[in-house]
Amino acid sequence: MLIVAALDDVSGDTVSYAIDKLLDKGANNVHVTQTVTKKGRVGLLFFIDVDEKNLDDVGEVIMTELGSTGYNVIDTKHFHTDNRVAVRKVIIRFKQESIDEIVRIKSSFSSKGKLVKVDPKSEDLLRIIKSVKKKLGINLTFRELKKKIQEETSMRRGEIILELPC
Repeated sequence: MLIVAALDDVSGDTVSYAIDKLLDKGANNVHVTQTVTKKGRVGLLFFIDVDEKNLDDVGEVIMTELGSTGYNVIDTKHFHTDNRVAVRKVIIRFKQESIDEIVRIKSSFSSKGKLVKVDPKSEDLLRIIKSVKKKLGINLTFRELKKKIQEETSMRRGEIILELPC
């Protein structure tokens, strides 16, 4: 099911709080986009993916936290990839030193089995960045580390070895 709620009097901090509450009450995903409404007013459109069993709980949040007096529910059919999570060892080498870390990687495959996305878990990347800084004194960017892990995962199986330039 997809809930579409149009609102024109909600602050940014309320939106952030409401997204968390919607997810807590069973929303699968929440997207919010800015719009222009009648009389040139700035508004928001909430797109909330929710299973039917959680529809009432999510609707309650829309009304109580966002102040909506109504919303639309669209019956949808969700198509998704086949997702698999693998745990991989990452070896990061710099000069004569190296560190070993673990990263969880979600790989998504099309219905025909084609690899369409490789996504290392964000919390693992953050942990690795902190470890590299602490143990090797190197500042890795989130984007750089993610890209290197994605490239290595797409090309090989087994350990991921990252050689950092001197």
